[in-house]
Amino acid sequence: MKKSAKISLILIFSTIVLLGLLYTGLAYYYRYVFPYGTFINNVYCTGLTVAEAADEMNAKAKPEVITVTMPHPFEDNVYEILSEDLAISYDYYTPLKQYMDMQNPFLWIDRFGSDSYDEVVPPEVYFDEDKCREIVGKWNVSLIGSPHTVSIEVTDEGYILHNNKEHPDEKACSDKIIEAIHEGLTDIRLDDTCVITPAYSSTELATLKQYEALERFADKNITLHLDGEDVSLNKDEIHSLLAGEGKLPDYDVQADEVIYTKESVADGLYDLLSPYNTYNNHDFTTHDGRKVHLTQGTLGNSIDVENAVDELYEALKEGKDTIDIEPKYKHQMDENEKEYVKDIGNTYIEISLDEQHMYYYEKGELKLDTNVVTGKLSTGSGTKEGVYYIYYMQRNRTLVGETYRSFVNYWMAFNRHVGIHDATWRTQWGEDAYRYAGSHGCVNTPFDKAAELYDYAYVGMPVIVYSYEKSEITK
Repeated sequence: MKKSAKISLILIFSTIVLLGLLYTGLAYYYRYVFPYGTFINNVYCTGLTVAEAADEMNAKAKPEVITVTMPHPFEDNVYEILSEDLAISYDYYTPLKQYMDMQNPFLWIDRFGSDSYDEVVPPEVYFDEDKCREIVGKWNVSLIGSPHTVSIEVTDEGYILHNNKEHPDEKACSDKIIEAIHEGLTDIRLDDTCVITPAYSSTELATLKQYEALERFADKNITLHLDGEDVSLNKDEIHSLLAGEGKLPDYDVQADEVIYTKESVADGLYDLLSPYNTYNNHDFTTHDGRKVHLTQGTLGNSIDVENAVDELYEALKEGKDTIDIEPKYKHQMDENEKEYVKDIGNTYIEISLDEQHMYYYEKGELKLDTNVVTGKLSTGSGTKEGVYYIYYMQRNRTLVGETYRSFVNYWMAFNRHVGIHDATWRTQWGEDAYRYAGSHGCVNTPFDKAAELYDYAYVGMPVIVYSYEKSEITK
């Protein structure tokens, strides 16, 4: 064999021997310390002995408070236990020694090239378990959610089922808490194994069935096809058809159905339709925040609620799940009226008969106000209260009546022959002038203010005329 080949073999053999000695030496070293890439309980333990790692973990494992959250649906109940009350102490040495003994030091090389991950090694926890049970007992967890029964509450939003049969089991809670503390947990969230559900009584079972029947009733699809708008009743609105305000409808257990009356359907439907029943039925908030109810005028629709009640009641009795009602109208705005105005909105003319004052609001902002003179009361020509709208406007018009012929520059009619116009012949405005020198029913307005209002006004603009004395809503 050539000399160079022998030298190569000697070098290879020597390298293998050295690597073997190094591998064996590290394996021997890792018998007493944790190998490369070891994380335990969020502590980097590479090169640490069991005692060193235990000291570092014991230094961190000293919580002042243990937090306990009750199981669903009682998770809003959160309690605290002071560690000092349980005389808690932690020992990581023994479990870490057991973990170390389970490791094969000759497999330390497996750590290289692999992702590091955090091992979890629970400590041995020592504490007074009897004291823990005593503390949990003082929480009265078995009373959470009491009274432990089933009931249906009537609210403004409908019917609410209160099923309080379930409640936490004190013994199960205590056992779980003690188990979790032994595992080293300080934020303990109990699960449904700590909840007990007693058997339902026959009365409670009937209440559950009653609520299910109410829910089935509320699942009906009821739609009111109103003038230009389809209104689908929601769950609470359907419930309102079953009984009077604040009442729970009767229930036939044998037939498993809700008992309701035509009167209850009528009460519920009247409430639902009232916002759409606006002809001679307006609530209005005045410039100074007071409220009036006006029952005259030309603006709005009047729904035949009685006819709608009959139709809806019959459909419900027939058990229909999809009900379409197209209410009839006692008074309905024609197409020309609807083209201009549907409701009062936030742009309108407001006339206070008591104050003899007129206000014009545009998108909720006061743009004009002025003293006026309305109809003369002593001759029966007083301006009528109500919610109207301007239906006609004209410049330079002569107003003609049985006893008068008057030229006006600005004419804005809102109630047949009654309108807003200038009155250049007047010198006194507001106060009590209308009582002894009022108009024939129109709203007399100073020339400059009538001209300004005419520029703002348009056909369809709402006009609200009221008297606090006659129409104010009082509690």
